[in-house]
Amino acid sequence: MKKFITLALACLVTGLAMAQADTLNSKNLPPAVSSSFSTKYGDATLTSWRMNRNQYSANFTQNNKKQMAVYSDTGELLWTGEKVTNADIPASFSSSMKQGNYTTNDISDVYRVSRNGQTQYYITLSGTPTRRYMYDNNGKLINE
Repeated sequence: MKKFITLALACLVTGLAMAQADTLNSKNLPPAVSSSFSTKYGDATLTSWRMNRNQYSANFTQNNKKQMAVYSDTGELLWTGEKVTNADIPASFSSSMKQGNYTTNDISDVYRVSRNGQTQYYITLSGTPTRRYMYDNNGKLINE
């Protein structure tokens, strides 16, 4: 029993550490990412940095608008987004949301994204674990 409790605690601590591993301190960024962000958004108020799939995303406020910028590890700006309301989601998304078993009430954040000259939507759902989806302008799921 003692071994089981020790193992369970070890798993819990490891899980918590892994869940927080994607949140970064600005000091832990590759210099190219930090430099690119500072050059483009020098007057922005930075909220947080995250790393996911070898991409670095900055959440920040500029001109009273919440925004996001995603960089490669070499500092290349991959895409940008501006926070919008659930009401700004195109009506074509309703069938995609039903297929994903969620509604606009489950959405915690929506960003209208400019990526490769295309408008897309980056949606974060409430709950644990956090789920994130990227949709094209027509409501087609691009990736999770």
